[in-house]
Amino acid sequence: MKHILILIMMTSFVFGGDAKQIEVIDLPFKEATMLKGYSEVMDISIHAKSISEDLQESYFDQDLTDDNVYPVLVRITNNSMKKVLLHSMDAKLISQEFKLNRYPLENVITPYQESIIRNNAILGTIGNFTTLGMRLGSGDAEADSGDAQARSEAIRNEFYKKSLKEKLLYPGDTISGFVFFNIKEKNQENLKASLNVKMQFMNSLRKYDLKTDITK
Repeated sequence: MKHILILIMMTSFVFGGDAKQIEVIDLPFKEATMLKGYSEVMDISIHAKSISEDLQESYFDQDLTDDNVYPVLVRITNNSMKKVLLHSMDAKLISQEFKLNRYPLENVITPYQESIIRNNAILGTIGNFTTLGMRLGSGDAEADSGDAQARSEAIRNEFYKKSLKEKLLYPGDTISGFVFFNIKEKNQENLKASLNVKMQFMNSLRKYDLKTDITK
């Protein structure tokens, strides 16, 4: 009986929360020139920073290093008098050891979503356990599945909202967002690298390298 009561308490705790809710914070607005370690090319300023595991959980509800994902928070400010197009999808991370293209966002999101669905299936199995003719757990299987799907979509929206976009920056504009790279967790801690983003002024066909060291 003692074991049954413990299982009831554990299962009730697991299902007691609202699975639809994710607790994340928005990106605070900061111009690149407000941050230590920014670089500037032709009056276009850029700052890039790696973020701690705690901040990753604050922004995305998960420590991404577990999936060998290296997030870099980028801010770019147009201090010129011209419009400039940022080719942020072509962003590259460059170190002495390697040169990496931006990791596709779907590759970042999919493992996370799969873990949500997988964990929900495990919890659903616990919830369906029946003893003495009494259903343990609080949820209907379809409701639990719907909650997991809602959480999965909420996470997807957060990643897309906070990723660095391809954008036309007008004079005075600032854009902020994350770019992600596929780097093994053991190689992330002492990584020294720079970020390279292509930019193009609208009155020219030439592309320029907007480059800065990644700070910590």
